[in-house]
Amino acid sequence: MFFDNAVQLTFIEPQPENRLSTLIREQDQQYATVHAQRLQELTTTPWDQLQAKYFLFIDSSHVSKYGSEVNHVCFAILPTLPPGVIVHIHDVFKLAQLVSKKWRRLNCHEKITLVIEGRSFKVRITQNEIDAYMKNSEHNI
Repeated sequence: MFFDNAVQLTFIEPQPENRLSTLIREQDQQYATVHAQRLQELTTTPWDQLQAKYFLFIDSSHVSKYGSEVNHVCFAILPTLPPGVIVHIHDVFKLAQLVSKKWRRLNCHEKITLVIEGRSFKVRITQNEIDAYMKNSEHNI
């Protein structure tokens, strides 16, 4: 396994039986914790353990509304992260890069919420750039 088996994974998925449980192999279960509930209803805060150079991967409903996990992420979690935590918000693009018809139809509420909140996050790479790299690379899968 990668990283000498030192990687710990935490998943917050209200319905892990739909897909997540089929992706975690038996030998990987010792490295994975699954919280089978909605993010905004968690009584624990696993993101408090994140430090610089740790990764936080977010794949959400993309809907910013009262009580949504998107608002919880943007207003309760991201502002508390220490500097240096690398955050990936899946399927969120720079506004100027929303040119692909495939992605234009998405409601990218996370981006709007972050802009409205006025937080300062450094964009290191966008989904568009990853797509272009994979398309023009021998790593294309």
